[in-house]
Amino acid sequence: MSTPESLPVAVVGAGIGGLSAAITLRRAGFPVREYEQAPRLRELGGGIGLRPRTVRILYGWGLGDEYSRYAARFDAVHGLDGRNGHPMGDITFPSETDDPADNWSDSIHRADLHNLLAAQIPAENIQLSRKCRTVVDHGDHVEIRFADDSSELASAVIGADGIHSVIRTLIRGRRDNAVYSGLQSYRGVLPMERVRDLLPQRLPCAWQILESMTMFIVMPLGKGSHVGFDALLPVARAGEESWRGTMARDALVEKLLNFDPAVPEIVRRMAETEVSAFSVYDREPITQWTSNRATLLGDAAHPFLPSEGQGANQAIQDAVVLAECLRGVEPAAIPAALRDYSDRRVPVTTEIHRMSRARHAGMMRG
Repeated sequence: MSTPESLPVAVVGAGIGGLSAAITLRRAGFPVREYEQAPRLRELGGGIGLRPRTVRILYGWGLGDEYSRYAARFDAVHGLDGRNGHPMGDITFPSETDDPADNWSDSIHRADLHNLLAAQIPAENIQLSRKCRTVVDHGDHVEIRFADDSSELASAVIGADGIHSVIRTLIRGRRDNAVYSGLQSYRGVLPMERVRDLLPQRLPCAWQILESMTMFIVMPLGKGSHVGFDALLPVARAGEESWRGTMARDALVEKLLNFDPAVPEIVRRMAETEVSAFSVYDREPITQWTSNRATLLGDAAHPFLPSEGQGANQAIQDAVVLAECLRGVEPAAIPAALRDYSDRRVPVTTEIHRMSRARHAGMMRG
Protein backbone atom coordinates (compact mmCIF):
# COMPACT_ATOMS: atom_id res chain seq x y z
CA MET A 1 0.00 0.00 0.00
CA SER A 2 1.28 3.48 -0.86
CA THR A 3 2.23 5.78 1.99
CA PRO A 4 1.72 9.57 1.80
CA GLU A 5 5.49 9.93 1.39
CA SER A 6 5.50 7.82 -1.78
CA LEU A 7 2.41 9.21 -3.49
CA PRO A 8 2.69 11.29 -6.66
CA VAL A 9 1.39 14.79 -7.19
CA ALA A 10 -1.75 14.61 -9.34
CA VAL A 11 -2.37 17.18 -12.07
CA VAL A 12 -5.97 17.26 -13.32
CA GLY A 13 -6.02 18.58 -16.86
CA ALA A 14 -3.44 18.31 -19.64
CA GLY A 15 -3.76 21.64 -21.37
CA ILE A 16 -0.89 24.13 -21.57
CA GLY A 17 -1.08 24.90 -17.85
CA GLY A 18 -1.38 21.29 -16.71
CA LEU A 19 1.50 20.12 -18.89
CA SER A 20 3.65 23.01 -17.67
CA ALA A 21 2.88 22.05 -14.08
CA ALA A 22 3.90 18.45 -14.76
CA ILE A 23 7.16 19.60 -16.37
CA THR A 24 8.13 21.90 -13.50
CA LEU A 25 7.16 19.43 -10.79
CA ARG A 26 9.14 16.64 -12.44
CA ARG A 27 12.12 18.98 -12.70
CA ALA A 28 11.71 19.70 -8.97
CA GLY A 29 11.97 15.96 -8.23
CA PHE A 30 8.31 15.04 -7.72
CA PRO A 31 6.63 11.96 -9.17
CA VAL A 32 3.69 13.27 -11.21
CA ARG A 33 0.55 11.71 -12.65
CA GLU A 34 -1.55 13.72 -15.05
CA TYR A 35 -5.23 12.98 -15.67
CA GLU A 36 -7.02 14.29 -18.75
CA GLN A 37 -10.73 13.80 -19.44
CA ALA A 38 -10.37 13.80 -23.25
CA PRO A 39 -9.68 10.51 -25.05
CA ARG A 40 -6.63 12.00 -26.77
CA LEU A 41 -4.30 14.93 -26.27
CA ARG A 42 -5.08 17.85 -28.49
CA GLU A 43 -5.34 21.61 -28.20
CA LEU A 44 -8.01 23.63 -29.97
CA GLY A 45 -7.75 27.20 -31.16
CA GLY A 46 -5.36 29.25 -33.24
CA GLY A 47 -2.38 31.43 -32.51
CA ILE A 48 -1.34 32.73 -29.10
CA GLY A 49 1.22 35.29 -28.04
CA LEU A 50 4.02 34.54 -25.59
CA ARG A 51 5.86 37.35 -23.83
CA PRO A 52 9.57 37.50 -22.88
CA ARG A 53 9.24 36.08 -19.35
CA THR A 54 7.38 33.04 -20.65
CA VAL A 55 9.70 32.48 -23.59
CA ARG A 56 12.71 32.53 -21.26
CA ILE A 57 11.02 29.86 -19.14
CA LEU A 58 10.71 27.59 -22.19
CA TYR A 59 14.37 28.17 -23.05
CA GLY A 60 15.29 27.41 -19.44
CA TRP A 61 13.54 24.05 -19.80
CA GLY A 62 15.82 23.28 -22.74
CA LEU A 63 13.06 23.72 -25.33
CA GLY A 64 14.50 26.73 -27.14
CA ASP A 65 15.64 25.02 -30.34
CA GLU A 66 12.36 23.18 -30.84
CA TYR A 67 10.27 26.19 -29.82
CA SER A 68 12.10 28.48 -32.26
CA ARG A 69 11.05 26.21 -35.14
CA TYR A 70 7.43 27.26 -34.62
CA ALA A 71 7.50 30.78 -33.17
CA ALA A 72 7.62 34.13 -34.95
CA ARG A 73 8.70 37.31 -33.12
CA PHE A 74 7.25 40.79 -33.47
CA ASP A 75 7.29 44.05 -31.53
CA ALA A 76 3.99 45.57 -32.68
CA VAL A 77 0.63 44.81 -34.27
CA HIS A 78 0.07 46.72 -37.51
CA GLY A 79 -3.24 48.59 -37.17
CA LEU A 80 -5.51 48.92 -40.22
CA ASP A 81 -8.77 50.74 -40.80
CA GLY A 82 -11.36 47.99 -40.80
CA ARG A 83 -13.40 49.47 -43.62
CA ASN A 84 -10.70 50.16 -46.19
CA GLY A 85 -7.42 48.62 -44.94
CA HIS A 86 -5.58 51.95 -44.67
CA PRO A 87 -2.79 52.03 -42.04
CA MET A 88 -3.84 53.40 -38.64
CA GLY A 89 -0.59 53.11 -36.69
CA ASP A 90 1.09 50.38 -34.72
CA ILE A 91 -0.17 48.81 -31.51
CA THR A 92 3.03 48.39 -29.50
CA PHE A 93 3.87 46.21 -26.51
CA PRO A 94 5.13 47.81 -23.30
CA SER A 95 8.22 46.16 -21.86
CA GLU A 96 7.22 43.69 -19.15
CA THR A 97 10.60 43.98 -17.38
CA ASP A 98 13.04 46.77 -16.52
CA ASP A 99 14.74 46.13 -19.86
CA PRO A 100 13.14 48.35 -22.51
CA ALA A 101 14.14 45.78 -25.14
CA ASP A 102 11.57 43.34 -23.68
CA ASN A 103 8.81 44.96 -25.72
CA TRP A 104 8.15 42.01 -28.01
CA SER A 105 5.91 38.97 -28.28
CA ASP A 106 6.17 35.65 -30.07
CA SER A 107 3.28 34.09 -31.97
CA ILE A 108 2.88 30.34 -32.02
CA HIS A 109 0.05 27.99 -32.87
CA ARG A 110 -1.55 26.76 -29.66
CA ALA A 111 -1.36 23.16 -30.90
CA ASP A 112 2.39 23.46 -31.63
CA LEU A 113 3.07 24.71 -28.09
CA HIS A 114 0.86 22.01 -26.62
CA ASN A 115 2.61 19.27 -28.58
CA LEU A 116 6.01 20.61 -27.56
CA LEU A 117 5.07 20.53 -23.87
CA ALA A 118 3.38 17.11 -24.08
CA ALA A 119 6.54 15.62 -25.58
CA GLN A 120 8.38 16.41 -22.32
CA ILE A 121 6.14 14.11 -20.25
CA PRO A 122 6.52 10.32 -20.51
CA ALA A 123 3.38 8.93 -22.10
CA GLU A 124 2.79 6.55 -19.20
CA ASN A 125 2.48 9.55 -16.86
CA ILE A 126 -0.52 10.99 -18.72
CA GLN A 127 -3.75 9.06 -18.39
CA LEU A 128 -6.52 9.89 -20.86
CA SER A 129 -10.29 9.47 -20.55
CA ARG A 130 -10.01 10.14 -16.81
CA LYS A 131 -12.65 12.74 -15.97
CA CYS A 132 -12.36 13.97 -12.40
CA ARG A 133 -15.69 13.81 -10.56
CA THR A 134 -14.56 14.84 -7.08
CA VAL A 135 -11.59 14.97 -4.72
CA VAL A 136 -11.68 13.64 -1.18
CA ASP A 137 -9.35 15.22 1.37
CA HIS A 138 -7.90 12.58 3.71
CA GLY A 139 -5.71 15.03 5.59
CA ASP A 140 -2.27 13.66 4.76
CA HIS A 141 -3.22 12.80 1.17
CA VAL A 142 -6.07 13.21 -1.34
CA GLU A 143 -8.17 10.79 -3.34
CA ILE A 144 -9.21 11.70 -6.86
CA ARG A 145 -12.43 9.98 -7.91
CA PHE A 146 -13.27 9.71 -11.60
CA ALA A 147 -16.46 9.47 -13.62
CA ASP A 148 -15.85 5.77 -14.29
CA ASP A 149 -15.89 5.12 -10.48
CA SER A 150 -12.14 4.49 -10.36
CA SER A 151 -9.93 6.46 -7.98
CA GLU A 152 -6.29 7.40 -7.43
CA LEU A 153 -4.35 8.59 -4.38
CA ALA A 154 -1.98 11.56 -4.43
CA SER A 155 0.07 13.69 -2.07
CA ALA A 156 -1.57 16.79 -3.61
CA VAL A 157 -3.84 17.68 -6.52
CA ILE A 158 -3.30 20.56 -8.93
CA GLY A 159 -6.53 21.70 -10.58
CA ALA A 160 -5.52 22.68 -14.11
CA ASP A 161 -8.94 21.66 -15.40
CA GLY A 162 -9.87 24.87 -17.17
CA ILE A 163 -12.83 27.22 -17.16
CA HIS A 164 -15.26 24.53 -15.96
CA SER A 165 -12.94 23.43 -13.16
CA VAL A 166 -14.28 20.74 -10.84
CA ILE A 167 -11.39 21.40 -8.44
CA ARG A 168 -12.25 25.11 -8.22
CA THR A 169 -15.84 24.32 -7.30
CA LEU A 170 -14.68 21.88 -4.60
CA ILE A 171 -12.22 24.38 -3.11
CA ARG A 172 -14.71 27.23 -3.23
CA GLY A 173 -17.70 25.21 -2.07
CA ARG A 174 -19.80 26.65 -4.90
CA ARG A 175 -19.73 27.20 -8.64
CA ASP A 176 -18.78 30.72 -9.73
CA ASN A 177 -20.90 32.38 -12.40
CA ALA A 178 -19.29 33.17 -15.73
CA VAL A 179 -19.30 36.84 -16.80
CA TYR A 180 -20.07 37.42 -20.47
CA SER A 181 -17.92 40.02 -22.23
CA GLY A 182 -20.36 40.90 -25.01
CA LEU A 183 -17.97 39.47 -27.62
CA GLN A 184 -17.95 36.38 -29.79
CA SER A 185 -14.65 35.05 -31.15
CA TYR A 186 -14.29 33.25 -34.47
CA ARG A 187 -10.94 31.63 -35.27
CA GLY A 188 -9.31 29.72 -38.07
CA VAL A 189 -5.94 28.77 -39.54
CA LEU A 190 -4.92 28.49 -43.19
CA PRO A 191 -1.72 28.34 -45.27
CA MET A 192 -0.01 31.66 -45.88
CA GLU A 193 0.20 30.95 -49.62
CA ARG A 194 -3.60 31.04 -49.88
CA VAL A 195 -3.89 34.60 -48.58
CA ARG A 196 -0.51 36.26 -49.08
CA ASP A 197 -1.95 38.60 -51.71
CA LEU A 198 -4.60 39.85 -49.26
CA LEU A 199 -2.26 40.73 -46.40
CA PRO A 200 -0.08 43.75 -45.68
CA GLN A 201 3.67 43.24 -45.69
CA ARG A 202 3.83 43.53 -41.92
CA LEU A 203 2.26 40.93 -39.65
CA PRO A 204 0.57 40.57 -37.28
CA CYS A 205 -2.10 43.01 -38.28
CA ALA A 206 -5.51 44.03 -36.99
CA TRP A 207 -8.38 45.52 -39.00
CA GLN A 208 -10.42 47.64 -36.59
CA ILE A 209 -13.85 49.27 -36.94
CA LEU A 210 -13.87 51.35 -33.79
CA GLU A 211 -17.45 52.62 -33.94
CA SER A 212 -18.84 49.08 -34.01
CA MET A 213 -16.21 47.60 -31.66
CA THR A 214 -15.16 44.93 -34.15
CA MET A 215 -11.70 43.60 -34.91
CA PHE A 216 -10.13 41.06 -37.25
CA ILE A 217 -6.60 39.99 -36.24
CA VAL A 218 -4.16 37.98 -38.37
CA MET A 219 -0.94 36.56 -36.95
CA PRO A 220 1.82 34.47 -38.54
CA LEU A 221 2.20 30.88 -37.39
CA GLY A 222 4.77 28.19 -38.03
CA LYS A 223 7.54 30.65 -38.97
CA GLY A 224 5.15 32.20 -41.47
CA SER A 225 3.99 29.02 -43.21
CA HIS A 226 0.44 29.60 -41.93
CA VAL A 227 -1.65 32.42 -40.54
CA GLY A 228 -4.27 32.36 -37.84
CA PHE A 229 -7.17 34.80 -37.67
CA ASP A 230 -9.40 35.87 -34.81
CA ALA A 231 -12.56 37.86 -35.54
CA LEU A 232 -13.92 39.57 -32.42
CA LEU A 233 -17.50 40.72 -32.96
CA PRO A 234 -20.06 42.10 -30.49
CA VAL A 235 -23.00 39.78 -29.91
CA ALA A 236 -25.67 40.81 -27.41
CA ARG A 237 -26.83 37.32 -26.53
CA ALA A 238 -24.27 35.04 -24.87
CA GLY A 239 -23.68 31.58 -26.25
CA GLU A 240 -22.49 28.46 -24.47
CA GLU A 241 -19.26 28.81 -22.47
CA SER A 242 -17.20 26.33 -24.46
CA TRP A 243 -14.02 26.33 -26.55
CA ARG A 244 -15.48 23.66 -28.84
CA GLY A 245 -18.21 25.56 -30.69
CA THR A 246 -18.16 26.00 -34.47
CA MET A 247 -19.81 28.12 -37.14
CA ALA A 248 -20.11 27.60 -40.87
CA ARG A 249 -17.28 29.38 -42.68
CA ASP A 250 -19.69 31.06 -45.08
CA ALA A 251 -21.84 32.36 -42.22
CA LEU A 252 -18.77 34.12 -40.81
CA VAL A 253 -18.03 35.56 -44.26
CA GLU A 254 -21.50 37.15 -44.20
CA LYS A 255 -20.80 38.69 -40.78
CA LEU A 256 -17.63 40.32 -42.12
CA LEU A 257 -19.02 41.98 -45.25
CA ASN A 258 -18.84 45.45 -43.66
CA PHE A 259 -15.04 45.11 -43.42
CA ASP A 260 -12.39 45.87 -46.01
CA PRO A 261 -13.04 43.25 -48.76
CA ALA A 262 -9.75 41.51 -47.93
CA VAL A 263 -11.16 40.39 -44.56
CA PRO A 264 -14.11 38.22 -45.66
CA GLU A 265 -11.99 36.95 -48.55
CA ILE A 266 -9.37 35.61 -46.10
CA VAL A 267 -12.07 33.52 -44.41
CA ARG A 268 -13.60 32.47 -47.73
CA ARG A 269 -10.27 30.95 -48.80
CA MET A 270 -10.20 28.47 -45.93
CA ALA A 271 -10.33 24.87 -47.10
CA GLU A 272 -12.34 23.89 -44.02
CA THR A 273 -16.07 24.59 -44.05
CA GLU A 274 -16.27 25.49 -40.34
CA VAL A 275 -14.47 27.92 -38.04
CA SER A 276 -14.07 27.81 -34.28
CA ALA A 277 -16.70 29.97 -32.55
CA PHE A 278 -17.16 30.76 -28.89
CA SER A 279 -18.51 33.41 -26.57
CA VAL A 280 -15.84 35.22 -24.56
CA TYR A 281 -16.22 34.99 -20.77
CA ASP A 282 -14.23 35.50 -17.63
CA ARG A 283 -15.04 35.21 -13.93
CA GLU A 284 -14.63 37.47 -10.95
CA PRO A 285 -11.12 37.13 -9.48
CA ILE A 286 -10.83 34.97 -6.38
CA THR A 287 -8.30 34.90 -3.55
CA GLN A 288 -8.95 31.33 -2.41
CA TRP A 289 -6.99 29.03 -4.69
CA THR A 290 -5.87 26.48 -2.11
CA SER A 291 -7.48 24.15 0.39
CA ASN A 292 -5.07 21.85 2.27
CA ARG A 293 -3.55 19.66 -0.48
CA ALA A 294 -5.55 21.01 -3.43
CA THR A 295 -4.79 24.12 -5.46
CA LEU A 296 -5.59 25.74 -8.80
CA LEU A 297 -3.56 26.78 -11.84
CA GLY A 298 -4.21 28.53 -15.15
CA ASP A 299 -7.79 29.12 -16.31
CA ALA A 300 -9.12 27.14 -13.35
CA ALA A 301 -7.69 29.84 -11.07
CA HIS A 302 -7.89 32.99 -13.19
CA PRO A 303 -9.83 32.92 -16.47
CA PHE A 304 -8.99 36.19 -18.24
CA LEU A 305 -10.50 38.04 -21.13
CA PRO A 306 -8.15 37.76 -24.15
CA SER A 307 -7.53 41.53 -24.38
CA GLU A 308 -4.10 41.32 -22.65
CA GLY A 309 -3.15 38.01 -24.31
CA GLN A 310 -1.98 36.59 -20.98
CA GLY A 311 -3.85 33.29 -20.51
CA ALA A 312 -1.10 30.88 -21.59
CA ASN A 313 1.64 33.15 -20.25
CA GLN A 314 0.25 33.21 -16.75
CA ALA A 315 -0.55 29.48 -16.71
CA ILE A 316 3.10 28.71 -17.49
CA GLN A 317 4.28 31.24 -14.92
CA ASP A 318 1.90 29.71 -12.34
CA ALA A 319 3.61 26.38 -12.93
CA VAL A 320 7.07 27.82 -12.31
CA VAL A 321 6.08 29.42 -9.00
CA LEU A 322 4.25 26.25 -7.94
CA ALA A 323 7.40 24.19 -8.38
CA GLU A 324 9.52 26.81 -6.63
CA CYS A 325 7.24 26.67 -3.59
CA LEU A 326 7.13 22.86 -3.47
CA ARG A 327 10.79 22.19 -4.20
CA GLY A 328 12.43 20.29 -1.35
CA VAL A 329 9.44 20.29 1.03
CA GLU A 330 8.52 17.27 3.10
CA PRO A 331 5.05 15.75 2.50
CA ALA A 332 3.74 17.23 5.74
CA ALA A 333 4.68 20.73 4.54
CA ILE A 334 2.87 20.52 1.19
CA PRO A 335 -0.26 22.41 2.38
CA ALA A 336 1.87 25.35 3.57
CA ALA A 337 3.81 25.35 0.30
CA LEU A 338 0.57 25.44 -1.71
CA ARG A 339 -0.65 28.39 0.36
CA ASP A 340 2.66 30.16 -0.33
CA TYR A 341 2.17 29.51 -4.06
CA SER A 342 -1.31 31.04 -4.11
CA ASP A 343 -0.22 33.96 -1.91
CA ARG A 344 2.48 34.76 -4.48
CA ARG A 345 0.35 34.37 -7.57
CA VAL A 346 -3.02 35.85 -6.57
CA PRO A 347 -1.86 39.51 -6.55
CA VAL A 348 -0.16 39.12 -9.95
CA THR A 349 -3.10 37.48 -11.69
CA THR A 350 -5.66 39.77 -10.04
CA GLU A 351 -3.87 42.77 -11.51
CA ILE A 352 -3.79 41.16 -14.96
CA HIS A 353 -7.50 40.42 -14.62
CA ARG A 354 -8.09 44.12 -13.84
CA MET A 355 -5.96 45.22 -16.82
CA SER A 356 -7.75 42.79 -19.16
CA ARG A 357 -11.16 44.11 -18.18
CA ALA A 358 -9.99 47.72 -18.43
CA ARG A 359 -8.61 47.21 -21.96
CA HIS A 360 -11.76 45.33 -22.95
CA ALA A 361 -13.95 48.16 -21.62
CA GLY A 362 -11.93 50.63 -23.69
CA MET A 363 -12.43 48.49 -26.79
CA MET A 364 -16.18 48.27 -26.19
CA ARG A 365 -16.42 52.04 -25.79
CA GLY A 366 -14.49 52.51 -29.04
